[in-house]
This record gives sequence, structure tokens and C-alpha cells, in this order.
Amino acid sequence: MPTTKRKYQGTNNSFVFSNVSGQPVIFRPTGVNRYFTVCSTEYLALGGGGHFALYLDGDLLTGSSATSETYGNSCLAHTEDFEVKEVELWGFVYASKYEEMVSILRTETPGICRW
Repeated sequence: MPTTKRKYQGTNNSFVFSNVSGQPVIFRPTGVNRYFTVCSTEYLALGGGGHFALYLDGDLLTGSSATSETYGNSCLAHTEDFEVKEVELWGFVYASKYEEMVSILRTETPGICRW
């Protein structure tokens, strides 16, 4: 759930990627820290340790990307600061939980993340 506190979540199974070069490049956690994902009422960010690998403002209209210690990534976009064209978030659930998750998603108030 979005919160006003800065609390990281996630596991080392997370990753970030870029397709800027025309070839997908995946960046997996370096093990330096556990700053995988942080979701607040003001922003959504992946990575950390000086800079976020990916940062999206709460209105989902602007973002930024820089090298993060978490993923050892280069900038994931053409420029460090950018305007967002489209947001697509994916999540996976066990098949046995599918109907339960669909039911929850139909009743939740829209927001920038659902944990």
C-alpha cells in the first residue's frame, strides 16, 4: 500500500531493464543493499543507494532514471529526466489465488501501487 513513510519492499528476485539500445538489457540486484521497491503516496521508485534506478512521480507524468547501487544499472531511459508516455505494471500470482486477486482488484480504489 502507498504510505507516507519511506519503506522498501521486494526481494532479490526483482530486476530493472532497459530497451534504449534496441536490445533488452536486464539489471539484477548487485547484493549491495535491499532497496528494491519503495512506494509512497508521492512516488514509486525502484533501486536506491544514492539514486533511484527508476523514479515515477505520484501523478505518473514525469520520471527519472540514474545509476543505482541496488541494480548497478546505467540510465534506463534516453535521458535522466523524462515525461512518461505510458505506464504498464505487471504482477504474478499463483493460479490458486487468481480469482481472489481479481476480486480484490475490482473493489480497491485506484492508486499507483497495490501491495
